[in-house]
Amino acid sequence: MKKIKEKKRELKKIGLLNFEGDIFVVVRKNNLFDIVDYRGEKVVMLSSPEYILGIYDGKETIKTSEGRLYDISKEHPDAKPERKDLIDFLGLEEDEHHSVSGRNFSLSFELSDKQQKEFDEWKAALKKIYGEYGSFEWTIIPTGIGDGLVVYSKLANAKLDLTDMDSW
Repeated sequence: MKKIKEKKRELKKIGLLNFEGDIFVVVRKNNLFDIVDYRGEKVVMLSSPEYILGIYDGKETIKTSEGRLYDISKEHPDAKPERKDLIDFLGLEEDEHHSVSGRNFSLSFELSDKQQKEFDEWKAALKKIYGEYGSFEWTIIPTGIGDGLVVYSKLANAKLDLTDMDSW
């Protein structure tokens, strides 16, 4: 049994919903996951295993890049993976009460070249005005089709919206 679990854990992707072809596929990226639709478009980016399981369980709905909404929990059982297979793929464990636990949440985010340029210009302006950068608070806003990104300067009491909807 352990070898089967290890093999599933080694998989890089698993179909989440399939009607004569994958509608959604979960793709592993280190300890986070993307969901890609049938057009190859990312519809959920850098999400935790628990969030992906929540989509499967119907706590969250999911949209294709064309806007069609799905509640995977209400889809036919033959159109989706077994829950235990998804749990194994995500690296989660389920106890006898069906409570799920996993690794500690890990978060990483990389700016696009466009976002980096905009952030660098803003930082330079802050340094020119205040003589230093100060500290920043970063907020990632999941939307279901992409992530919004806002950075807040405590020193200037100002926000910079770095959301790049062109990359969605």
